[in-house]
Amino acid sequence: LSAEQIDLLTNAAQRVGNELERQYRADLASADLAQHLRSEENWAALERLALTDPLTGLSNRRAGERALDREAARARRTGSPFSLALLDLDHFKDINDGQGHAVGDDVLCEVSRILMSTFRASDLAVRWGGDEFLVLLPDVTLEGAAVFAERARLLVESLSIAGVPRVSISAGIVEVEPGEDPRAAITRADARLYEAKAAGRNRINTGRE
Repeated sequence: LSAEQIDLLTNAAQRVGNELERQYRADLASADLAQHLRSEENWAALERLALTDPLTGLSNRRAGERALDREAARARRTGSPFSLALLDLDHFKDINDGQGHAVGDDVLCEVSRILMSTFRASDLAVRWGGDEFLVLLPDVTLEGAAVFAERARLLVESLSIAGVPRVSISAGIVEVEPGEDPRAAITRADARLYEAKAAGRNRINTGRE
């Protein structure tokens, strides 16, 4: 082909390409958007999976730490109360050793179900580790947190699980002080939990008994 013929073909191809782009631009944009949305949905699903305890369905410790910082910052900003409940199953090692880990898992799941049903939608129950749970209670005072925790304690105490003679929990409750590092508050809750265990278990300790 001569140079003139090549130029003609190039110009014609360019015009055809421009027309195709004009006609199909909307479809291509929709496809790109759909792919983008699918990617965002997939990412969100993966993130939820990474922040959820696979056994109990509660938030895991990573999610709990994020929420702890977020709620502590909000409480500082608004001046609203913010309480924590650290709960632990009593004699859980005896259940695992005596009835097996499958029964132990059943106990954990039943206690988690109670925590999810007892507290408010704005609260967050976290599997903090092993048989220990942390519940974040924004806009709740120490006294209010104790009411929620006592309700959960009674429901756990009434559980009937085959092969398990008794299920109970102990809890340490604190209200985060203004300007307090929330992890320091958890340390205080842990100390109160230890005191509840030492005092006989199956009890709530707010430090005001």
